[in-house]
Amino acid sequence: MNDDPAEGCLLCGATWGSYSAPVQGRSERFCCDACARFYLLAIEEARRQSGWERVDRLFLDEVHETRGEGWVRHGTERRRILVEGLPDGSRLLSFQFQDPR
Repeated sequence: MNDDPAEGCLLCGATWGSYSAPVQGRSERFCCDACARFYLLAIEEARRQSGWERVDRLFLDEVHETRGEGWVRHGTERRRILVEGLPDGSRLLSFQFQDPR
C-alpha cells in the first residue's frame, strides 16, 4: 500500500490528500476520489485492450489537465499510453497504446 504521504497520490503525485481506494485487491493512496476513479478506469481499459489479467503498474509521467502520457506494465512487458478523461474522473474519453505490440 502507498500510505506514506511523502509518496503522494498514485496518479498525480500530489501530497495534499489522503483518499484510499482498492486497486486490483490492494488499498492504494490517492489525493482525491477523482484521481482514484480515473486510475481505476485507466487500469480496466489497459486490461481490456491488452488482454492482460492484471496491470502491475500504471504511471503517468506527463499530465496536462485531463490528458496524460505514461506507461503500463504487466510482468516484464511495458507499454506507452496516452489517456484522456473527464476532470471528475468519471469517464475516459480516450485510451491508446502508443507502441506496437
